[in-house]
Amino acid sequence: MPKVTKLNPNEARDPESDAIFGTPWHLCQIDEEVPVTMIEYSFIRTFGALERWMAECQGAAAHMPMSSTDNLVLNVIRMREVPKRVSERSRFLNRDDVSNIQYSLRKLQRVGLIEKKSSKKRRGASYQVTEKGKKVTDEFARLRRELLIAAVPTSTDWEEQVATTRRVLELLQGIYENASVSLMFNAPTDDPPE
Repeated sequence: MPKVTKLNPNEARDPESDAIFGTPWHLCQIDEEVPVTMIEYSFIRTFGALERWMAECQGAAAHMPMSSTDNLVLNVIRMREVPKRVSERSRFLNRDDVSNIQYSLRKLQRVGLIEKKSSKKRRGASYQVTEKGKKVTDEFARLRRELLIAAVPTSTDWEEQVATTRRVLELLQGIYENASVSLMFNAPTDDPPE
């Protein structure tokens, strides 16, 4: 159990966290909560921007409205040019909202970007990208290269920062997974607060 230090409202605070979150805030009542809350909300805002980018870029490449989930599903199916089952995509994306993934599969199949492929060796249907799907994912990759990758800094320092960030995010992913499992088995059974 970490040492809990209550924040003293009269003490100097980190100006960056105060500028972002203001003070006081119910999620930043102890010192240990401030950096976690800052990274959570930075990640949420970054994820929102990433979702908008994926939807807009894939929509431009496909010349039709596409969601970020459609983009993820389509590009993961194309990954390594190997047909993939729903469970493989869900596991890779760390998603358990299978109904949303299935909705995207039906949509992508209906517009001709993927097709179902049956296999006698593997249980369940797999999906693969069609020729039209390859053209759309190639266009997405081109737009991504020109508009996004071109804007990414190219330095050893940047590569080191990305590597560190990835390790931190993977660590946080494990912490959140463990906390979720803990909550499943330790959730209060009382009535919700009024």
